[in-house]
Formats: sequence, structure tokens, C-alpha cells
Amino acid sequence: DGGPTDVPHADELARAGIDVLDLSKVYPKDQYAQLRVAPWDDHPNAAAHRLIADEIFRQLTPMIADPIAK
Repeated sequence: DGGPTDVPHADELARAGIDVLDLSKVYPKDQYAQLRVAPWDDHPNAAAHRLIADEIFRQLTPMIADPIAK
């Protein structure tokens, strides 16, 4: 979406022509607790993996559809 990113070195990577998938904002902040495997385990649960997969698909599809358009 062209907004700010939390990806380290994103500007340098973009200048080098390297595509980066930014998943830094995939989780809604108010849902962090519900997206963990367990209260003691911060790994993503099935719902979190779905959000990740959907965001990867959203960002990757245009790159695959027309890789030369950049």
C-alpha cells in the first residue's frame, strides 16, 4: 500500500530492485492475544497463519502476475 514499513533496510532493498513482503502489520494490535498458540507461547495459531497467508497472497499476486511491470 506504499505506507511506512517495519522491514529493516526496506528502502535499500527497494532501490536494489528486491521485492520485500512486509508482514509487519498483519496482526491487528487488539487481537495479539487471540492469535497466539497459548498464553505462554507467542507462536501464531491457525487463525494467525490464515492472516499471514492472506497477506502473502495479497502482496505476492501482483509480483507474479506482472514481474516485468516494475
